[in-house]
Amino acid sequence: MKKIIIFTVLSIMATMLLVGCKGKETSEVNPKPPVSSAKLMAPTVVGEVLEVKESGTKILVNSISDNTKGKIWVSINDKTNFFENISEGTSIPYHNVSREFLPGNHVEIYIEGAIMESSPMQGTASSVYVNEVKK
Repeated sequence: MKKIIIFTVLSIMATMLLVGCKGKETSEVNPKPPVSSAKLMAPTVVGEVLEVKESGTKILVNSISDNTKGKIWVSINDKTNFFENISEGTSIPYHNVSREFLPGNHVEIYIEGAIMESSPMQGTASSVYVNEVKK
C-alpha cells in the first residue's frame, strides 16, 4: 500500500513538472520579418545609357557585361522592379534606384527570359539594380 501511495505521488509530481515546463505557444506571426539575406541574380546588362526613348520605357545601353556585350535595347515596363524605399539596414545592396534614365547614366539591369539577338540586341528588364549619374 505504501508503494502505491509513493508511486501515485511521484506520478502526480512528474506530470505537474512536465505540464509546468511546457513552452508558451504563440499564434502571433511577425507581419514584416527582417530581411537577413537575399539572393539576387547577377546583372545581365552593365554599362552606360546611350539613348532614352518613349519617356524612359526603352533605353539603349552599351553593355560591358560578360553575359551581354555590346548595344542592347532594354524595355522597362510596369513589372520592372526598381528597389525603391528599401532601408539601409537590409542586406540588399541596392537602395532607392531612380526611375529616370538619362544618357550617360551607369545602369545595372537583370533581364529574365530571352534576349533577342537582333542588332542591337533587345530584352525586357526584370529588375534595375543601379541607375545613377556616372561620376
